[in-house]
Amino acid sequence: MKQLICLIHGVLLRSDLKLIKYWGKIPSIITGYGFDVIPLKTDALGNVTTNVELIKSQLFTVLNSDDYEAVHIIGHSKGGIESIELKKDPIFSEKISTIILLNSPIYGDSFSTKI
Repeated sequence: MKQLICLIHGVLLRSDLKLIKYWGKIPSIITGYGFDVIPLKTDALGNVTTNVELIKSQLFTVLNSDDYEAVHIIGHSKGGIESIELKKDPIFSEKISTIILLNSPIYGDSFSTKI
């Protein structure tokens, strides 16, 4: 069975920029180990609730089109906070096996609370 790793970016940048490689070589390295990798698109300055809905929509589409044994989430900065909120949803809580947080302000910070 296949396993999926979803990447969720943080504030101010997006995963789909052509000139700036937000995730660097990480997607190609992970793919080399046999995982499918999808950088999810969120609003870089959007609030957590709105972005979680965007993430749910993308994940729902992916999960209905393929048979994944496990879904793993890597969330950077605010993307980690959105990952945690996604895991609270009963529909997705069973589907998500792992959440990895990279420099995520889980106790809050002054900037993230303003957006």
